Amino acid sequence: LGNLMFGYHSGVLNASLSSVAQDLGFAGNSLLQSGIVAIFVLGGAIGATAAPAVMDRLGRRASLIVACLPLLAGSAMCAFSGTISLFASGRLLLGLGAGCLSVAGPSLAAELAPGDVRGQLSSITRFAFVSGVLASFMAAGPAQSLALEWGMDWWRSLFVISIAPTLMLLTSCLAGICPEAPGWLARRGRVKEAEEVLM
Repeated sequence: LGNLMFGYHSGVLNASLSSVAQDLGFAGNSLLQSGIVAIFVLGGAIGATAAPAVMDRLGRRASLIVACLPLLAGSAMCAFSGTISLFASGRLLLGLGAGCLSVAGPSLAAELAPGDVRGQLSSITRFAFVSGVLASFMAAGPAQSLALEWGMDWWRSLFVISIAPTLMLLTSCLAGICPEAPGWLARRGRVKEAEEVLM
């Protein structure tokens, strides 16, 4: 889900940037429009760079939980923003969360996966990213119809929709459905817990 969300938020402005710019008052300003797109990438780079330190300190599962928080906050900020500064801040938070997830998610999956399928995970993460980009394009049409029912600008619903998979990931981590990486547990002296995960 982490790479899916990274792909989704990478592509979500492709269909909606002109509408966002019109509604938030920066239509015709190509510099600001470029900045709104680029700030997500900046956040992603920071999140991905910080992810290994967070994973080593808190664990893989806790890192996923931490990464979900800026994703949720960023989605809400973008969905309900009335100014370009609030929207840009939301995009930055989305980048931070998605960047961290793009590192923590595959790392946890690789540590939990059996050795004979571990190599295939690289393809799965790339497929998830591309699927997220595709989903952002495919959601644009239904989002316009949905927004009419909600009485809001259509592009806002694209960000509201993105909250659902983030909540699914967060819930699975908090509920213990997603286990902690056994290697991290073993390095922390929690050998019994690590063995339980491997069973």
